[in-house]
Amino acid sequence: MNSTELLEESFHRCPDALLWCDERGNIVKVNEGFVRMFGYDAATALKGNLGLVNPTFRSEIWRAHWNELLESGTKRVRHDLRRSDGTLFHAVMSECMIVSQGRVLNFQIIQEDSLRQTAISVQKDTELLYTMILDVGGVGIWDWNIETGEMSFSDVWRRQLGYSSSELSDGFETWRKVVIPEDFAATLGALDSHFLNGTPFEIVNRCRSKTGKTLHLLTRGKALRRADGTPYRMLGSQLDISELHKQQEIANEERERAFHSARLAALGKMAGGIAHEINNPLTILSGMAELAAAEVRKEQFDKVLLSTWIEKIMKTSERVARIVRTMRNLTRNVEKSEMGEVDLARVISDVHELSRQRLADNQIAFTIVTCEQESRCQGSETHIAQVLINLVNNAIDSLRGVEDVSQAWIRVETKWKPTGVMVRVSNGGPTIPDSIADRMMEPFFTTKTHGEGTGLGLSISHSLARQLGGELFFDKTAQSTTFVLRLPHGKGST
Repeated sequence: MNSTELLEESFHRCPDALLWCDERGNIVKVNEGFVRMFGYDAATALKGNLGLVNPTFRSEIWRAHWNELLESGTKRVRHDLRRSDGTLFHAVMSECMIVSQGRVLNFQIIQEDSLRQTAISVQKDTELLYTMILDVGGVGIWDWNIETGEMSFSDVWRRQLGYSSSELSDGFETWRKVVIPEDFAATLGALDSHFLNGTPFEIVNRCRSKTGKTLHLLTRGKALRRADGTPYRMLGSQLDISELHKQQEIANEERERAFHSARLAALGKMAGGIAHEINNPLTILSGMAELAAAEVRKEQFDKVLLSTWIEKIMKTSERVARIVRTMRNLTRNVEKSEMGEVDLARVISDVHELSRQRLADNQIAFTIVTCEQESRCQGSETHIAQVLINLVNNAIDSLRGVEDVSQAWIRVETKWKPTGVMVRVSNGGPTIPDSIADRMMEPFFTTKTHGEGTGLGLSISHSLARQLGGELFFDKTAQSTTFVLRLPHGKGST
């Protein structure tokens, strides 16, 4: 076998696809490897050009490529090629220019890029698995081209709103229309913050479903940015949390009922004293009114004496009104008490007024010490009074039956600190062991006998303090039993 025959034999036995083509891209010669790789027989291949296997083949592009190869001699490129059945695959093409029987031809060795094909296959499988997971989990996906305004939604995104894929079109305006207007205004604000400051984009939108039902949908997203930080695309998810939101509303209602019950329970302990506190002033009012009426009926009545009685009537009426107002505030069942600036000194005075009879019945001294600075704080008067009443009631309970009279005292002291206004409620009762102190803020934990307490007082007080933007804690470093309520400063405090 001469060298020409050996070359021909090697050409046909090569496992890779080999082909020769001319300057127009017409296929001149192929081997068996080409037939196996592309599925065309040799006769069919020789009737065609490179467009048979290369879907991007254009004669003008090929001519420029031919001239480039004449200068460089060799080239190695990757390309998506097409088999006879129409399927595409990725291949590596090594090219060179040869001279055969006086003709300049392009010689190509084509190898299937199996590693890339495997990677593409794995990627597709991963994407399919990811899509299935999102579908099963009910997570909708959206994709927004910020620069063009185009926006697309997954089928799950549409199904969350009760639509099929053909009923709800893609586009930013579709998103705008399904979200309740006031919520979408907040969404635009959150998007601006995300684009400008990088703030995580996460918002709950109320949306109208196809049937008109209001849904609560949690929307998250993240912008893709160019090197200069400019966002050009945003990808996001949408999750229906309507059921979770409903359960949260039920939990909030239950919690509010528990708060209201605790308020009533705290006032129930004072009921006898409150009745006494109101009854005494009413008796005084009645007596003063009778004396004033009798004096007025005289031909010559004492104006100074009458003025004194009227002044007492006014002060006593104010005291009754104060007790009634405090009772009304504390028994009001509201989900969210109004937040604002509160005169803390007045609230403490009201709590003392309501506790006066219980304190007297148990012979407990009560002292109020106000801070030199302005004692105004930020919060809800109702909630602050609730916390303080719980603390005072607990202090009275711990002091009942104390044999040493010098220990029967409660002290409420306010102090201004840079971190807030501190209200310290101390008493001379027995110290609280660490084992109890570490658990007494837990719901339903109590050391009282059955029927004397629910174990919710301190837990609810702790929760209310957090709602007020402050905190309630037990001061283990104090010499006496001391609870501290920290509240935010009032707007005018310095």
